[in-house]
Amino acid sequence: MSPCNERLRSLRHRFVALIAVSAMTLGIFVASAAPSRADSDSRKLMTFLFGAAVIAMLAHEMKDKDKDDGKPVVVTPEKPRGQLLPAACAIDVQGLNSKKAYTASCLRSYGFGRLPGHCAVSARVYGQAEWLYPAKCMREAGFRTK
Repeated sequence: MSPCNERLRSLRHRFVALIAVSAMTLGIFVASAAPSRADSDSRKLMTFLFGAAVIAMLAHEMKDKDKDDGKPVVVTPEKPRGQLLPAACAIDVQGLNSKKAYTASCLRSYGFGRLPGHCAVSARVYGQAEWLYPAKCMREAGFRTK
């Protein structure tokens, strides 16, 4: 399971626990504030049920933490899975193995934040320093080009 899914699962468990504790606390306050003929036995029962619920939630949380076996988690970044690179960012380049390349500034303006670093080539475009990403390398990294 990916770290993101584990964090989401943990947050979901905590949210459910918070809702359950809040509902039980509200029930206790409503029951104790309402004029009733409840005797000390029913209050003891309510206190016992509340305590049992809290202990059960803590035990459930501890069980989830025990699943960690201490092995380091190895995360391998996934390929972009065929994201189409915008044709507006493509420029013709002389001197690269690939005749077409994409400028980093243009790709970032289109929302491409994580670009493969191994593809980056430093160049001057219209006198400005720029990073270029050759089309061939980008295809090999999992992007689609036109």
